[in-house]
Amino acid sequence: MKNKSVYAITFLIASTLLFVQVSAEPGDNEFVANGEMTHYSNYEDPNRGSEIVGGTWHVKIGDGVVDFNYFYEELNLREEVEYSPEGSIDLFKGQLTSEDYFIGEGFVEIWGTIHVDKMMWFLDDYSVPPWFDPDWVPEHAPVAWITDFMVRCSHHDYTR
Repeated sequence: MKNKSVYAITFLIASTLLFVQVSAEPGDNEFVANGEMTHYSNYEDPNRGSEIVGGTWHVKIGDGVVDFNYFYEELNLREEVEYSPEGSIDLFKGQLTSEDYFIGEGFVEIWGTIHVDKMMWFLDDYSVPPWFDPDWVPEHAPVAWITDFMVRCSHHDYTR
């Protein structure tokens, strides 16, 4: 249960990312949008454990299928929150493919399952969060790509 709660909290944080510099080009049954990921919604909270230092997202709809991808770098600010060395940068990449979407006037809604991978840095003593699967930590390695770090059903609303 603790695992699911942490995943849910992580998903809520990830799903509240702000997207800016949107450009959308609707065409014959096709829609393309791109943007930058600049910060989490809690970016003004002095107790936050991390912040986004750069990222992008891309949505393409064609032939009845939507592909949504994003990538961002996360600067770890507090070891006790992130379980990563302060100043290290974790990488996140997410991908969603779905046939469930709605294109409205100036917005797109997408429903589906998003797969999130994470490259995480570990503390020197390899201590990991209590919800973390120890099998994800490679022996004697300070960093690991965690495939399907988070898999969640989601709903996204992208407004131009």
